[in-house]
Amino acid sequence: MAKSKRYLQSASGFNRRKFLQGAVLTGTAALTAKRLLGQARPENSPTSTSTLIRPATPGAPEDPPLAPPDKQPPTLNVPTREQQVGWTIVGLGQLTLERILPAFGACKSSYPAALVSGHPEKARQLAGIHGVDPEAIYGYEDFERVRENPRIDVVYIVLPNSMHAEWTIRALQSGKHVLCEKPMAASLPECEAMINAARKAERILGVAYRLHYEPMNLAVMEMCVKRSSVRSRRSPRATARTSKHLTSA
Repeated sequence: MAKSKRYLQSASGFNRRKFLQGAVLTGTAALTAKRLLGQARPENSPTSTSTLIRPATPGAPEDPPLAPPDKQPPTLNVPTREQQVGWTIVGLGQLTLERILPAFGACKSSYPAALVSGHPEKARQLAGIHGVDPEAIYGYEDFERVRENPRIDVVYIVLPNSMHAEWTIRALQSGKHVLCEKPMAASLPECEAMINAARKAERILGVAYRLHYEPMNLAVMEMCVKRSSVRSRRSPRATARTSKHLTSA
């Protein structure tokens, strides 16, 4: 019992001394800091965190605005709007609704500028969804008015096959380039008439046939070109025989 009491007294004395020493040191540090602050700042001046951290320099100019108009960095790359091609969609069927118009949403260089349909209410509804000017909605009876719209660059014919030739020629005669859905037309004479109309109007006529751009077909075409070049290096007799065969076919 006496041993335990002596131990507790010794331990209490140790903790008490340590505590008193720490309190004295803390108090001394606080008084020193107060005196230093009192010398750096007048008693009546308001407390300012920014003044304590970075004293203001007398006579220093104010910071310039964040973006002065006459001091833009020379390396600043301000994006500009790309030149876009305006398209008129002729025919608002399933292909147009499910494929063509939604695809314009991902385009940077093209946009739907006008719609041509025999159903005005459907055309107005689609125009509101896809950002087409309501004044740029045409019917089949007044289609030629597309000539007057400078925002229209290309007319996209998305009509039944039997109507491709007629409406392609009418669009070309209106001074617009034309992209026609496949097949190009219902007969060879119609195709030739479409080509002649494009030449006469000095406009581009294209057919929306994508298969020759598919990766597999491109690879096959490249293989054919390479094989043809190998054959051309063969003997003149073999080359002549191949040419004769192609001519007869």
